[in-house]
Amino acid sequence: MAKKPTYEESELRVKALEKAEFDRNTAVDVLSEIEPRPQKKLDSNLLPSREADAVALNLSDIIDIQAIQSMMDDFFELTNIGIAILDLHGRVLVATGWQDICTQFHRIHPKTNKKCLESDLELSNGVEPGTFRRYRCENNMWDMATPINMGDKRVGNLYLGQFLFEGETPDLEVFRSQAKKYGFNEEKYLAALERVPRWSQQTVNTAMTFYAKLAHMISALSYSNIRITQTLKERDELLNSLRQSEERYRSLVENQTDLVCRFIPDGTFVYVNDAYCRFLEKTKDELIGKKWQLLPVRDDLPIVQEKLQKLSPSNPTALIENRILSGKGDAHWIQFLNIGFFDSSGNLQEIQSVGRDISERRRAEESVRESNEKFRSIVDNIGIGVALISPTMEILELNHQMRVWFPDIDPSARSICYRTYNNPPRDEICDYCPTCRTLQDGKVHESRTVTPMATGPRNYRIISSPIFNAQGRVTAAIEMVDDITERLSLENQLQQSQKMEAVGTLAGGIAHDYNNLLAVIMGNLSIAQEEAEPHSAMAELLHEIEQASHKARDLTHQFLTFSQGGYPKKERGSIESLLKAIQGQAQAHEGIEYTLSIQDDLWPVEFDSRQMHDAISNLLINAVEAMPQGGKIAIETENQIIEDRSKDSASPLKEGKYVRISIKDEGGGIPEKHLNRIFDPYFSTKERGVKKGMGLGLAAAYAIVEKHGGHIKVNSTIGVGTTVTIYLPAECAETPGEIGSPLHGAGKAPDAKRDGVGVQSTIANQQSPTQRVLVMDDEESLRNLAQKMLERLGYEVETVKDGSDAIETYKKQMDSGEPFDGVILDLTIKGGMGGAQAIKELIKLDPDVKAIVCSGYFNDPVLANFEEYGFGGALAKPYQKADLESVLKTIL
Repeated sequence: MAKKPTYEESELRVKALEKAEFDRNTAVDVLSEIEPRPQKKLDSNLLPSREADAVALNLSDIIDIQAIQSMMDDFFELTNIGIAILDLHGRVLVATGWQDICTQFHRIHPKTNKKCLESDLELSNGVEPGTFRRYRCENNMWDMATPINMGDKRVGNLYLGQFLFEGETPDLEVFRSQAKKYGFNEEKYLAALERVPRWSQQTVNTAMTFYAKLAHMISALSYSNIRITQTLKERDELLNSLRQSEERYRSLVENQTDLVCRFIPDGTFVYVNDAYCRFLEKTKDELIGKKWQLLPVRDDLPIVQEKLQKLSPSNPTALIENRILSGKGDAHWIQFLNIGFFDSSGNLQEIQSVGRDISERRRAEESVRESNEKFRSIVDNIGIGVALISPTMEILELNHQMRVWFPDIDPSARSICYRTYNNPPRDEICDYCPTCRTLQDGKVHESRTVTPMATGPRNYRIISSPIFNAQGRVTAAIEMVDDITERLSLENQLQQSQKMEAVGTLAGGIAHDYNNLLAVIMGNLSIAQEEAEPHSAMAELLHEIEQASHKARDLTHQFLTFSQGGYPKKERGSIESLLKAIQGQAQAHEGIEYTLSIQDDLWPVEFDSRQMHDAISNLLINAVEAMPQGGKIAIETENQIIEDRSKDSASPLKEGKYVRISIKDEGGGIPEKHLNRIFDPYFSTKERGVKKGMGLGLAAAYAIVEKHGGHIKVNSTIGVGTTVTIYLPAECAETPGEIGSPLHGAGKAPDAKRDGVGVQSTIANQQSPTQRVLVMDDEESLRNLAQKMLERLGYEVETVKDGSDAIETYKKQMDSGEPFDGVILDLTIKGGMGGAQAIKELIKLDPDVKAIVCSGYFNDPVLANFEEYGFGGALAKPYQKADLESVLKTIL
């Protein structure tokens, strides 16, 4: 039987109860002044009434979070076992010792975090107070949970989690799959998995037994026991803090330069700060109650409204950039951070908007955009290919030229360059690739390559330059590709021209001196033949010498084909008759078949028939020699118009009309290494010798065609044959006439004024057999020879050695009243005045002077166009007496 308390004991118990009631009422009054909601929750917990069932308590309102957090932190320091306390909404109130795999991965990604919350809330249901449950969460980590109750209500859970049991080997493929699925860094994710602790069953049970008791203790404590002791202490601090916070907030909002406002869902302002008022040059009274929809530029209003309508409790913020008219009427770009505030039912109550003027930034961005567009335009139009290549050889960007060359490449596909550029694709990096070397060493590299194409091989020059990041690491390479096919072709043509010019200079000098010697030989030979008895042994010997002299003269003609300034004597006509004549003259070779195809209405051309005959004959000889076993040689001629040189910029031909002559054989073809040298003089793949090849045929053909203003090119395929194509400019103004002989000794008939006594059949029958002729030549032997020939023809002759002497002698003879009837002037005088300059002075003395130009350069332009220089005729060295007689008959 219990002992009955004494009066003093009963009095003390009553006073204690009165004090407890006073303390409770005081706490209720304090909390009611701070916030009404905690008071209702306090009443529902302290007052046993039906009203308590209607009020939902949050776990955060019941426990001292800071105190428990501190205690758990200390416990974790001792045991290295962490926990978490979550309310029924999944909010973490206390957490310590969480593993990296949770904090850095599972709780960060929205989908894995959702799995965590679902596991925490669903798998912990049905656990009795004071007990715990072990379960594996959907992210494949072990968790343990025990409930926290308030009376018979569950208000939260205490968790021990993110661990593995000792001896348990995690399935790495599962975690790799999770990393790939949710975009985790696999290496860091697996490293975090490695750091997850491995605990024994005993350790886990012991820890959870302790935490279950802790949860039960928290559940057993009443709200008043946990919170009332803190309320009185916190009251003054809270009130003071609220007062200071309000002052700081008001000062911050009112004094900052950002535009701050609040408005209700229909757009009506309920608050604006001073900065907003200054920007709009209006007062707060003028703005509050008005709608923000009146402020943005009209074009921007629909975008702003659309984004604000998307605000929701799950997405309560919207960053919007739009233009607003200031109080001065100019439009400013403002960036607004809009935050929506919602009630417990998810209804939008108010929007707070903070705006910052970003007009300068937008102008800078626009400037950068324009600059980038200009840069892109430059890169797209520079005429070379530009590509951006990644360190793994992926194609990141292509400019316009590269897209033209490779229209099927899509940079967004990030295809590998050496597989994409080549057809068929390569399996490894090209051995010449400069880009690969640039990505390796960060230096500029260059290389050249030849790429097979349907239209023929193309030559490319590739330069690769590195792009570095801030740390100096190569992040990409700029690959610049230049198609140099045409450039190389033009360079080869220039080199060929330079070679021909050099050879021509040498050949011209040799041929000039050689022709002077031949002139003496052939001239005296013709005199000797006159003295010899017909059909005598001497006559036969002289005839043999004459034939050899003619061959020597033909050889000099080939030399002079290369000489600088050795232009052909061209006449206008059809090339058809020449080709037919050449085909008819072609020597019969066993097994060789000739075919000739000529287009109807072939355009006329201007050409030197003798030179063109030599050129085409040389090409036919080469074609025959290319087919020792026989074959077909096809000669085709047709009209061709070149309209667009951009399609073949390597060709030196201008746009216009041409006659194209092609000679195709079925020989073994020319090796590629020889193609660039086939037009070089004395280059030959045949044995040396007069009948085996001197290497002058193609070189002579090249020089002849070039001096006709045309072009010659060669296409050859090993085992198939070779095609040589000649282009000659067409002359389509009139109907072609007959082509005369282009020999330089045959001049045109003089005009009536200079005709004198007319042309007779022979010099011997002329009415004035004692006509005087002045001969000018720097070679004494040639002067003597000319004098002998002329005297045999019945002329009086006087000789001089240069142009100055010729002018002086001619003037003296005029002054004497017995002028010269004709003058023969050597074109080139070593160290003195030549014929071209002398004739100008003679014409000044005597406009009716009858002069003949003579030169060892048989195809010199002065000889080819002697009338333009004031001469009445031309005589090419070497010449015989008959040649001299013929040209004199023309002008005298």
